[in-house]
Amino acid sequence: VRGVAGALIAGAFAWLWLRGRRMEAIFVALLLLPDLSSFGLRSLYDRPRPTSDLVAVYGGPQGASYPSGTAMHYALFFGFLGNLLPRLTRSGRGIIACRALFALGALLIGLWLVQQGRHWPSDVVGGYLYGVAYAVLMVRLYRWAKRWESRHPDTLSGAGLRRMGARLRMLRAG
Repeated sequence: VRGVAGALIAGAFAWLWLRGRRMEAIFVALLLLPDLSSFGLRSLYDRPRPTSDLVAVYGGPQGASYPSGTAMHYALFFGFLGNLLPRLTRSGRGIIACRALFALGALLIGLWLVQQGRHWPSDVVGGYLYGVAYAVLMVRLYRWAKRWESRHPDTLSGAGLRRMGARLRMLRAG
């Protein structure tokens, strides 16, 4: 949630929300949920990180190693955004270029994690696998939500959000 991952999600959320792409913005924010699951997965596996007696380690201790939460985040975030691109732009070349940059970025992050001694290669591969699985799930949920939204078009409009807020206030007031 903090650092680069949080900044990427916050920036993408703000950009989409301000462009009126509310459903897309909400789903980008929902990407934080699978991101947070990496802490539970790492405590479940509880595999130690590389140590300085085996490899050169840069940075301080950061808990368990498998799966890499960073690799998982980039696979999830870039995978989901790569799927959204056709809805955000009509440029076929732009879509291909962005998807290639996303794939290259995720690959370079994984290589960097191993080179820095922060993760074993299998940690990064595991993070990618979890990230892709979560991305597939989020894309399916997003498509379902878009179908629902097409049947209820004003739900996420300004007026719809104000009505929802008024109903929540009435429920709280009891």
